[in-house]
Amino acid sequence: MAEVLALAASIAAIVEIANRIASACKSYIDSIQDYPKDLRLIYVETVSLKVVFESLQFLYGGDPDDLVTL
Repeated sequence: MAEVLALAASIAAIVEIANRIASACKSYIDSIQDYPKDLRLIYVETVSLKVVFESLQFLYGGDPDDLVTL
């Protein structure tokens, strides 16, 4: 049971970190005219990572049997 809680906490932490990185990138992109094009790639990849982990969090749903799916 402890592993399940640790997994859920890890997923939540990764989603939060990805959200912060995406927000920082988006803010920079919106405020700077000549932003580095690599920053857009970082933004897209970070948002994609966030979506993947949010999906994992949704699949988990608090049921230990769902851990097999993950």
